[in-house]
Amino acid sequence: MNRQKKILLSLFALLLLALVYAYVMMPKQHRVEFESRAGSTTQTKTQEPGTEKNRLRLDLLETEPTRYKGADRDLFNFVVVQKEPEPKPKPKPLPLVAPKVIKPVQPPPPSEVNLVVRQQLARFTFLGFLLKDSVHTVFLSRGEELFLVQEGDQFGEENQFTAVSISPERMRIRQFGDSRFIDIQLIEKEALVPSYRQP
Repeated sequence: MNRQKKILLSLFALLLLALVYAYVMMPKQHRVEFESRAGSTTQTKTQEPGTEKNRLRLDLLETEPTRYKGADRDLFNFVVVQKEPEPKPKPKPLPLVAPKVIKPVQPPPPSEVNLVVRQQLARFTFLGFLLKDSVHTVFLSRGEELFLVQEGDQFGEENQFTAVSISPERMRIRQFGDSRFIDIQLIEKEALVPSYRQP
């Protein structure tokens, strides 16, 4: 109980100190002093606050008028003097020369796949493809046989064809002993139709 009384007394003392501090630090209203010019004499007047609102200040009109110094140009008669452009010399006429006709360069037509290769590839039918782990696998059938072909695999009767690249729309192969590529457009349930491409 004695401890509680001490705490209460200390809190009460803090409250009194806070009240005294607030009273001392409270802003006080001061009187305003200003100077007014009446001829050459300077008078200092002290006025009560609140009377400045209703009073007409004539001393502000006693400033000397400033003379107009003029402007560099007239805003209402602004005329731009334009210089006449110098005449350009006439270009000399070019001599008449017949234009050269340049024939467009056409790429050579791809050579036809020979009949034996065409017949060997026509025996295969494209059934579909599978994409797993970014590896394309093409399903080809030849009669009752089923071939799963990936990039780098060999297929055919004597493994004479090697798959170079495979995409969902096209397969590029190479025949053993030939440096040219054979492009095959993959159409589902259709026979393989080859066409040559230069390497």
